[in-house]
Amino acid sequence: MKISREQIDKYEYIDFHTHMHDKAFDIDGTEVMQNIIDKKIICVTIGTDYEESKKAMELSYKYENVFYTIGVHPHDNLAADFDKSEFEKLITDKCLAIGECGLDYYYDDTIDEKNRQERIFRKQIDFALIHNLPLMIHGRPKADNDAYTDIIKILSEYKSIYGDKLRGNFHFFVGSKDIAEQCMSLGFTFSFGGALTLTHDYDELVSSLPTEYIHAETDSPYVTPRDSGGKKIILNPNCKSRNTSENIIRVVERIAELKGVEVEDLKNKLKENFLTFVNR
Repeated sequence: MKISREQIDKYEYIDFHTHMHDKAFDIDGTEVMQNIIDKKIICVTIGTDYEESKKAMELSYKYENVFYTIGVHPHDNLAADFDKSEFEKLITDKCLAIGECGLDYYYDDTIDEKNRQERIFRKQIDFALIHNLPLMIHGRPKADNDAYTDIIKILSEYKSIYGDKLRGNFHFFVGSKDIAEQCMSLGFTFSFGGALTLTHDYDELVSSLPTEYIHAETDSPYVTPRDSGGKKIILNPNCKSRNTSENIIRVVERIAELKGVEVEDLKNKLKENFLTFVNR
């Protein structure tokens, strides 16, 4: 699909990776979404298997500011496979990417599990290429960037055949600077979230990355950020462990701090990055 600058200029922020269709919002989702609209936030809500992808699509029907992705997470649902005939039904003009998909070795790095994940990952790469959509990559290493190394190996294989048609984003990136360089050489971007307010582990990486390769995410309902005083941001006292897209404001502030730029300038750049991702 194509999104114009005029379409997004009425919004202030873009939450590039969120799960606003999650069951964590079953009780007060309408109220939360209204708060997000009031704060002028665009949400990209992410599919992790067929049913979750369908819910993501349905949420986008309800709200102009919501877009979605469809795909199978490498580890969340071990029984899930990627049936392209089923996922074909979920593609509309608000579907922005395929995933989140990739490799996750954190819980299980046996050969059988790695092979299972790679098989499903390759199905989604093929599907994304057929539909000219980018990938939303989930990579979680167990040690020494192993999952990222394998993802890059697979993507490089496709890149040699399909060139710039292969594209996408590494969500919640936790790789090394060397891995980041390899990802950028493939034309892939990175999104960062609340973890930037919880640890300084990624400060040097984010500071060093070209801004055009960066997106801001919350990954809500996970990874609730802390405010500038170090206090966890709780928007609903009845849901203390839950993050929401409303907290993208804090994430953008933190990225601006690390990049040494004004928040308003970064907000505009993130809009440009979003349009490039969607319209390339």
